Amino acid sequence: MFTALLVLAGLAQVDQNEEVLVESLMETTYKQIVSLARIYDLQLIISALDALYFLSEMGEATCDSISKVNHCIGEQKESDDDLFYVRCC
Repeated sequence: MFTALLVLAGLAQVDQNEEVLVESLMETTYKQIVSLARIYDLQLIISALDALYFLSEMGEATCDSISKVNHCIGEQKESDDDLFYVRCC
């Protein structure tokens, strides 16, 4: 899995791959990457976050796909006061 994330992150860094990745990556792929960011394996977490970062750098289409993953981006109450912050992954 680690190697696959590295390859995906590498592909996402090349602008010419944007169209192919946007068309090819399914919603389940984004869900799997986000779920890997929650595992207690530091190397997998870093690889998953790298892949998500480089995918998000490709543009609006990939950002939208990432943001559609449940619990990837959300609001969480910080404390007893009314302050909220945005949490990603």
